[in-house]
Amino acid sequence: MAYEIEMLNVGNADAIILRYINPNGTEYVVVIDAGNKNDGIKVAEQIKAFTTQKFIDLAICSHPDSDHIGGFFYLIENMRIDEFWIHDPANHVDVSEIRKSISEARLTKSMGKITESIDNNINLLEIIRKKGITHKEPFTGLKHEHIPLTILGPSIPFYESLIKNFRDVKQLFEEERILEYDDKDEYGLLWQILNEDESLSDVLDEDDDKSSENNSSTIIAFHPDNGKKYLFTADTGPMALQEVVDLEPIWTKDLDWLDVPHHGSKKNLNSSLIKHFSPKVAFVSGKGKRKYPSMAVVNALKKVGALVYSTAKSECNIVHRNGLESRKGYGNIENY
Repeated sequence: MAYEIEMLNVGNADAIILRYINPNGTEYVVVIDAGNKNDGIKVAEQIKAFTTQKFIDLAICSHPDSDHIGGFFYLIENMRIDEFWIHDPANHVDVSEIRKSISEARLTKSMGKITESIDNNINLLEIIRKKGITHKEPFTGLKHEHIPLTILGPSIPFYESLIKNFRDVKQLFEEERILEYDDKDEYGLLWQILNEDESLSDVLDEDDDKSSENNSSTIIAFHPDNGKKYLFTADTGPMALQEVVDLEPIWTKDLDWLDVPHHGSKKNLNSSLIKHFSPKVAFVSGKGKRKYPSMAVVNALKKVGALVYSTAKSECNIVHRNGLESRKGYGNIENY
């Protein structure tokens, strides 16, 4: 069996193409998130250029933030997709009640984001149904019949507890406060700590990502027959990651490859999780300004022995491969 994972350079967004060739030589193409609206064409071009079959066997939308779901609107209209894994919040909560709660409060950045995400989710699901594409909700335990992929999280109860918080106006205002804090330049503090060669735990563990939207992200394990372990995390925060670690410690310990959550934000990994994951290789999708990726996260990963690569550092797509020839025009890149 052979495979490759390509993380596209789409700034502070996620668009990942997994190409898997089984022992019989059958090729499967998986797209895990598709970036922003204008990134869909980039995903399509890469599939047409570097796969044999030129279509998507499985599309997975980790969560409906615009920088993850946006490109799927292009792909679904311009490329064959055989199966879609996407959550349907309407199966778990009264979406109209969420909209009502938000409309009754002052519309902040966080609240607007929630409303936009719900609309994205509903609109894409409507197109999926109209086109007759097979679709499933990616909850803990879901496996693909032919591709060695297993959904580790979220569980249904965990997901439902999170989406109910979308109606919690107090929590949404708290998320707004965190967003405003993040927009301030805290880079000087990070570099001061890093340059003193101190423990990074105080920096990484000081404030977790509490966003219900991010913590509802799908967490995916890719486990080819060679025994290696690959983990895709989207925008998941420590709360959701810890639930998966507690349920599946073997699947998540001493990883061969890690998709670093939320573009390398320091609020989405803590020192305990990094030590548990201890990945040999880590990929980060980010633009490279300030916190995406955070140098605290990069250095903490390096301390456990990981080779860390980022679209921000390379300014191009980055590919991890096993058993496949190098691509024409692609060369080696430096890690951090």
